[in-house]
Amino acid sequence: MIQWIAIVAMLAMSSWPLGAQEAPAEQPQEKPAKALRPTAIYFHYALYYAPKPEGDPVAVARKILASDFAEEFTYREEDTTLVKGNYLAFRSMPVADYAPPSVTYLQHKGFGISQAQREQLQKTDTVLLVDIFAIKPDGFDYLTSANRLVSAIADQTKGFIWDEETREMFSPLAWDKTRIPEADGSVALANTTMHGYEIPSKNFRAVSFGMRKLGLPDIVVTEFPKPFWTPTMSMMRFLVAYIGDRGPLDPRQLWTAAELKVLLGLETETSDVPSIQLMPGKRDQGDPRNDLWTIDFGKYPGDSYHEQQAHVIFKLFQRNDPLLGVWDQREELMKLSDAARAKLTAKKDDLAKNGLKAKERLVLKAFVENEYLWFDFTAWKDDVLEGFLLNDATADGAKKKGDRLNVPFDQIFDYLYVHPDGTEEGNETTKFIGQLQEKRSLNNQDTGSENHAPTSDQ
Repeated sequence: MIQWIAIVAMLAMSSWPLGAQEAPAEQPQEKPAKALRPTAIYFHYALYYAPKPEGDPVAVARKILASDFAEEFTYREEDTTLVKGNYLAFRSMPVADYAPPSVTYLQHKGFGISQAQREQLQKTDTVLLVDIFAIKPDGFDYLTSANRLVSAIADQTKGFIWDEETREMFSPLAWDKTRIPEADGSVALANTTMHGYEIPSKNFRAVSFGMRKLGLPDIVVTEFPKPFWTPTMSMMRFLVAYIGDRGPLDPRQLWTAAELKVLLGLETETSDVPSIQLMPGKRDQGDPRNDLWTIDFGKYPGDSYHEQQAHVIFKLFQRNDPLLGVWDQREELMKLSDAARAKLTAKKDDLAKNGLKAKERLVLKAFVENEYLWFDFTAWKDDVLEGFLLNDATADGAKKKGDRLNVPFDQIFDYLYVHPDGTEEGNETTKFIGQLQEKRSLNNQDTGSENHAPTSDQ
């Protein structure tokens, strides 16, 4: 069941400038020293085999470096002095010290890898580590070059590439498609991933992984309700893509209203656009080995943390969404959704056994794969409702109108039941939103297609 739990307080983080020490009268007052920026980036990749490599991976890697990447990287020996530039080193690791991910893990975080290969990877007897060092880099060329180099090594040695920072494994082909961006693509988006999960409050937390390879902090947003999933992920991708526009090791922390209006293509007054300010975020177990930044939601209007979240997330990344207009009535809205599920539960035995009668129709609204979908009911098996998608397409394009859907009951948000005589019941959440919006005269704004149930004659 979708639950929206308000947060009444938020951890505030402040930084206090260090005052200059009092100087002797005859000495001029010294300005406080500026904090030193880091000057180096370090990360590594690992190559695994299923189960044995073709040739000696270290020897192959050294040869590829010398022939194709000598201008991009200097090999780091033990006595190499690191000055401005890009360096790398190769290490052969005992499997006992760097075991491959499990078959189960690779089913979710392994790309371009067959089930047989996942099983063979458990028997690998060779692990090649590629250490990458970028000292005072001016741009992100070192990262794209490093990704091309490990791809060439994996291709020649028949290996699979483990990205330690994003905790994902790739075949060489999948690596090239994912980690090497097009000429006008985002290096940050190509080299990162998002992990989102439910937390004990029944809200959600999302973290980016991989920004350490760019010498930049990762982004975290926590305690957002499930209906916020899609715009929150859009916001995080935006921040990841633009946080490095000053270059590696120099992250951006503020986007003004005027800048956001241009970047997001907003057609509204600048005074209506909230700026975005980042601040240090709280770490959790399993987070990336990196600094975390989050949005300072506390600066936005609202009587609770979620209302403040809604103000920026929906205004910028899911504009015109009706949820923002009824946010102060969310408890009543969720009561209607709970009541809808209760009424459906009462119909379960009949629907599961007999299905729909002639001229009957049951249309369901559900939160599926991070978005609201309408679908035509066809069957109820155990706790799963089956049907055909009514939306034109899902957000990711994976399903089109008419495709089959299997939806767990706890993801159902509302329903519309059409009786044989044409009378209708249900769809109370849509009616509620419409009534509130009409009452408040929200510029006669349409409630959005995702909240309209299909009519009985569709």
